[in-house]
Amino acid sequence: MTRTTKQKFFAGLSVLYIFAATPAFAQINATNTGLSASGGAAGFGTTPADLPVVIGQVIAALVGLLGILLAIYLIYGGVLWLTAAGDPDKVTKAKHIISNTVIGILIVLVSFAATTFIINTLGQASRGELIQADQAATADPS
Repeated sequence: MTRTTKQKFFAGLSVLYIFAATPAFAQINATNTGLSASGGAAGFGTTPADLPVVIGQVIAALVGLLGILLAIYLIYGGVLWLTAAGDPDKVTKAKHIISNTVIGILIVLVSFAATTFIINTLGQASRGELIQADQAATADPS
């Protein structure tokens, strides 16, 4: 056999092994592997999180990453200003970087506050809490 024929043979053999010889992984879940017990012992809940909670966690992670990047960019602007040695072009560039970074931080904070409010409101509405609060507010106190 030539080299390419051997390679094709062993590639086909490995594909056959993957599909025919491996066990069916459909039966593996958190119950029969002990993951639920391990998660409970580690302090994690065994019930799945609501979709608004997951979306909020993703947004919080992205905002945290953006905050780190903006902090690095702000430090870069400060270092550029400190090392300008009186060069007006470098000082102007550093001032623009710092001002743009501060504007970016404000935009990220406002967008985080808005999305947190929207996600919390959607979560309350999906659980029926807004309707109950509205009915309680309009109910006759007597």
